[in-house]
Amino acid sequence: MNLEPFNPNKLRAMTSKKDAVKYILIHKPQARGSDPYLTVMFYRYFHNLEFRIVKDEFGKIKDMSLPFPVLRNKKFVLKFYTSFETIRRTRQKLQELHPELRPTEKTLLKRQTRADYIRETINTEDWEL
Repeated sequence: MNLEPFNPNKLRAMTSKKDAVKYILIHKPQARGSDPYLTVMFYRYFHNLEFRIVKDEFGKIKDMSLPFPVLRNKKFVLKFYTSFETIRRTRQKLQELHPELRPTEKTLLKRQTRADYIRETINTEDWEL
């Protein structure tokens, strides 16, 4: 597939959230398996907002927050910015309709391994709250 390079200005000019999420999934494959990464890209380019990102020693996103005090007002955020949940649901629907936008097998295997480990840990008799 001959793919044009990622163009932030093209993404900023989009008016459809669905088109913006699809554009990110096509041009930023890492976003296909990471909702935090997809959300950061969406907010950065669609809403022109920057996140403060904290990564762990392995480079994984550990924490992210918007540095603007006005965003502490939930009504303001819901009125003017796309919710994380809407971005996630849009990604999910696009990946259902377009299998080529799904995460790699490696990413899926990592998730399954992690989920199996968590289930095993929770189901052991030694586990206490």
